[in-house]
This record gives sequence, structure tokens and C-alpha cells, in this order.
Amino acid sequence: MTERILELAETLAARLSWTDVLDIVLVAGAIYVLLKLIEGRRASQMAFGTVIVGGLLLLTGSSQLGLTTVQWIVRNTLPYLGIALIVLYQAEIRTGLAQIGGGGFLRGRRRDPDPQRATIATLVEAATDLSRHRVGAIVVWQGNIGLKSYADSGMPLDAQLSSALLVSLFQPTSPLHDGAAIVSGDRIVAARCVLPLSRHDAEGGFGGTRHRAALGLTEETDATVLVVSEETGQASVVAGGRIVPVADRADLEAELARSRPAPSGATAPTPARRLSSPEIVR
Repeated sequence: MTERILELAETLAARLSWTDVLDIVLVAGAIYVLLKLIEGRRASQMAFGTVIVGGLLLLTGSSQLGLTTVQWIVRNTLPYLGIALIVLYQAEIRTGLAQIGGGGFLRGRRRDPDPQRATIATLVEAATDLSRHRVGAIVVWQGNIGLKSYADSGMPLDAQLSSALLVSLFQPTSPLHDGAAIVSGDRIVAARCVLPLSRHDAEGGFGGTRHRAALGLTEETDATVLVVSEETGQASVVAGGRIVPVADRADLEAELARSRPAPSGATAPTPARRLSSPEIVR
């Protein structure tokens, strides 16, 4: 088997010239650039639909099937295919040319070396705004343990995480303000989610439904929960059955970073503690 593969490789290498290699590389590069330009856009779905329709037309227009009318339509529409594609994908073509001309495509997307830092900054900004206006909120930041069963109890969003969106979700006039928002990575997975209530009442003025729900979830999972009290505007971080009230932005940022479990695969996550009574840390 190995000898056969080597023999085929030698034959292929003998037949390929440097112009053939350059031709293949240019075509592959063009396809790669095209796919990157339409990645995540509506054009990717349009391209998939175009391939399906084109494949069906070529299949039904083949001479072997003897479909004379279909063959005539295919022959007469193919010369205008290029114009049709330009019309269909004009927005994507303009965007792609602008990216290439501005160097954005060559630079690529910048990746945050610490994605949790961006999430923490967004949560801190949202909590500060909510606390200032005394808007109650409960935001669940998923750890290593999946929260799909809780996300399924609410309204699916799958939206890009932003402080403005979080603040708008918990406005009293929002239909999604009642319940928890679940964040996973840089996405808001769902809102208006129902969380399990702790069997224990937290002391020190933290006995509301939001705090009991945060405690209940952190007693069962390694998630970190950010709670903002509607009555006092006090922001708290709940993790591992512990409620930690925070005094300011710096305190909130430090506590969110401290409460995160180790990423799965690095070290085994510390299981959430089940306490006889919720612990308040001041």
C-alpha cells in the first residue's frame, strides 16, 4: 500500500510543472478568500442555494436525460450567469474589495489573548449601569458545566454579548426582564431563564428571589452569577454557594476573575460546594 502511494506521488510530481502548481495555488487561494469573505453572512446561505440550483440545472440539462427544453434553457442562461452572480452578491463584493484594499483581510481578525477579560469588562459595565439605575438583574456566566437545560427554559437569543444588550434585557418594560440571562463565551445564549431556587435563605438582606436562584444554580454547577438588587442597587457575585457583595467596579472585576473555574482540560474544575447555609462574604 505504501509503495503504491509513493508510486502515485512520483507519477504526479513528474507530470506537474511549476505552472501547474502555481495554477492550483491561485485557484485554491481565490476560493479560500471568497469563503472567508462570505463567512457568517447571508451570502453563505445564498451561495449554498446557488450551488444546489446550479447542480440541479446541470444534472437535468445533461444530454443523457434527453430533456430538450431544459437543455435549451441551460444553454441560453449560462452566458448571463456571471452578470447574475454580480447582481446577487454586489454587497459582498463591495465589502470584500474594501477589506482587501484596506488591508483588513490580510491582517485578519484580532483575537483577544484573554477572552474572559473582554467578558468581564462587559459584565462590569452592564452591572454598573444597572446598579446606578437600580434595575434588578441576574446574569449567569457559564463555566465548564453546561447549562442547556436552564437555557431551554427561557427565550433563545444566541446574540453577541454587549453591555447595552444586557442592560436593555432587564429594563422593566422588556418582555425578557423577568428571569436570568445566560452568557457562554462571548454570546448571550438565552434570557428569561428559570433557575433552581436554593433551599436556604441567604442572610444579610440577600434573601430575595434573584439571590436564592443564584445560590441554587451555583450549588449545582460551577457557573458564576452576577446579581443586581432592584431595591438597593447592590451588585453581588455568586459562585460556589457564596454571595460576595462588591463595592465598586474594581472590586467587581476582581471578584468575577477570581470566581471563574479553571478551563476544562487545564486542571480539573473545583466542584461547587454544597453548604448547610449560604455564605455571605463581605
